[in-house]
Amino acid sequence: DLCVGLAESASVSSLPKLRNVQFTEAEIKELKYAALLHDFGKVGVRESVLVKEKKLSAGSLENIRYRILLAKERLKTEALSKQIALLRQGGCDESHLTEIDRQLTSDATMLEQFYSANVDQVLITAGLTKIAGQATHSVNLYHANEDPQNPRGGRHNGRKFTGLAYNLLYRLSAQHTPYVRASIQDVEHDSEHPVFFNTIRSDDNETVTAGWLWTVARNLVVTGEASYTDNKSDIELFDYSRFRYQLGFRYHF
Repeated sequence: DLCVGLAESASVSSLPKLRNVQFTEAEIKELKYAALLHDFGKVGVRESVLVKEKKLSAGSLENIRYRILLAKERLKTEALSKQIALLRQGGCDESHLTEIDRQLTSDATMLEQFYSANVDQVLITAGLTKIAGQATHSVNLYHANEDPQNPRGGRHNGRKFTGLAYNLLYRLSAQHTPYVRASIQDVEHDSEHPVFFNTIRSDDNETVTAGWLWTVARNLVVTGEASYTDNKSDIELFDYSRFRYQLGFRYHF
């Protein structure tokens, strides 16, 4: 409403700088739709998703990094324990000790490759948006293929996924805009997982979200959101269900 109001005011303004600025009825309508889609885009896709370079957030990647470092220390401890046991038994030649060191280096390298494996991603997406009165509907269909740049880092890091998402935003007034979002996604990994039971991982993910936008002032918007995610995998370790609640605000300077 504010965006359209500014355009209408500019059209009738007597200021010299705005003398040649005139918006037709069609342009005003187009501007209104653009403003609605702009607001809808802020709701439909969170910024953390848009700017995320990898499948996991920076915090999650850091946690995985710490776990890998811990696993490497455990491997070192186990290798040292084996060497000490052989020395205590007596009659151990150097080749046995060297083989334990070689296996330790190989296992540690594999762990490091699991963490550092990068992927090339190709994403194809199609969307449809319809504005009907105060409601804005959006449907998006996407398919992507991710291939690891370094196959030695684990071909299981490659995957193909297909998803469908639906968003509904309803402008109750200039200040209040509730919205809902629902999505389903199917993920198929390229090869067997080397750690989890040598199974090719396949996941089905469903997410439902409901939220509210409250425009407190021209430059301040408060957002509340609740979501539920259910992920089913053929590797039971990756099964999970979770609720997420968040409250935030955007302030434009």
